[in-house]
Amino acid sequence: MINELRATGLSHAYSTPAPGPFGRRGRVAALTDVSCTLARGDTVGLVGQSGSGKSTLLRVLLALETPTRGGLHLGDTPVQAGNTRSLRWFRRRVQYIPQDPAASLEPRMTVEQLVREPLARLGVPGDHRALVREALDSVGLCGSLATKRPRELSGGQAQRVALARGIVAGPDFLLADEPVSGLDLPMRNQILALLEALARDRSLGLVFVSHDLDAVGRLCARSLVLSEGRIVEQGPTDRLLAAPEHEATRALVDAIPRLKSPRS
Repeated sequence: MINELRATGLSHAYSTPAPGPFGRRGRVAALTDVSCTLARGDTVGLVGQSGSGKSTLLRVLLALETPTRGGLHLGDTPVQAGNTRSLRWFRRRVQYIPQDPAASLEPRMTVEQLVREPLARLGVPGDHRALVREALDSVGLCGSLATKRPRELSGGQAQRVALARGIVAGPDFLLADEPVSGLDLPMRNQILALLEALARDRSLGLVFVSHDLDAVGRLCARSLVLSEGRIVEQGPTDRLLAAPEHEATRALVDAIPRLKSPRS
């Protein structure tokens, strides 16, 4: 069991195309001196507008990209992006929940095969059939769906399959990328409640990436606000919602839909 995922002083820049045949390639900073820590049992919102650096930070935290500067540690062990075999130990501890599971699920595989795949790929010992059954039960999917394929699933069911794939190997940390953005309101609330229960019952460290502070407020105890590749505000989510200090946070709070009182 590993108790902490820690990023220290992360900076990352991307190359831009040269302006012409004799021009020089430019560099665009996506992250600048970002530090954050996720402990088991933490629920942390990572929020910001499009282009704020959320996706780049998520990719670094998932060891899909190596930062230009700074480092990533899982417990006391440094982590660098690499191939699946060299990072198998890391993938067992840190799992990813995609934004659009319908697009990420292999259409030719059944639900049971999809949930079992991480166990085989990561070399997880034990009774794989029992582990798959337990994961499906944990996300509220009945056994009759095990033979279905992605095209036969609703959006909510597909997201639950993605969650089952994320927890089946018994990770310590889940990193979720806008997992409710494509769902209608009732299903959105169900998935938020399910994520909250999974994090609590399994003592998972959960990062919830979103631009929707309303969803983050329902799920996350604390939040980090990114703007132009920097953390510009952080703290308890309730405080950020009630008294945002940075203009980027205020813009996100102002974007939360609110019911208007009917005119008399």
